[in-house]
Amino acid sequence: MQSTPTPTSNTINFAEATEGVRRELLHTRTVDYRGFSRSDGLWEMEAELKDVKTHPLGLYERGQVPPQEPIHHMVMRVVIDDDFVVRAIDARMVHQPLAECSQALPPMQGMLGACMRRGWRQSIESALGQTRGCAHLRELLMNLATATFQTVPAGQVLRQGIVHDKPEIQDGQPPFQLDRCVTWDVNGTAVARHYPDYVGWKPLRRQG
Repeated sequence: MQSTPTPTSNTINFAEATEGVRRELLHTRTVDYRGFSRSDGLWEMEAELKDVKTHPLGLYERGQVPPQEPIHHMVMRVVIDDDFVVRAIDARMVHQPLAECSQALPPMQGMLGACMRRGWRQSIESALGQTRGCAHLRELLMNLATATFQTVPAGQVLRQGIVHDKPEIQDGQPPFQLDRCVTWDVNGTAVARHYPDYVGWKPLRRQG
């Protein structure tokens, strides 16, 4: 029986909350996003999802999968422009439960031209929803947008050789994060402190 790994000093130890109940680690899903600035002026995002277990697992045609061999291992590369529009996309499956899973790869090209600023979730559902795509690739795409918003605006500022403590207002429009979560509620205290001109900004009440 494998015990839960000892946390590092930078890790929250949730095992303490079990109050003496022993835990055994069974499954780990790792999701990783990386954002890149490109020499052609575009931006490139990489996404990777991996599922591993601590015990053997009988898996359809793959037979007995040993511990730590991925059940799922999927990678994705997405190229976007300054307007957050998808210009290129490439997805691959390193490990998958069934051969049919690969049928989900060609429909990924249906995301070309989709915009992460407007209707991103609807674009994913339209191109890849239900039996048109893969649930795990959809999951990677859903959260790729937030990683992209961590990459591109800060990267645009870096390209100008400027360092700011917060995103600047451009063309009279507030930073994208406003009205996207409880912290940046346009009627909340954080907006009042950092962007007082946009308290109650009604045009931000839009569809995501």
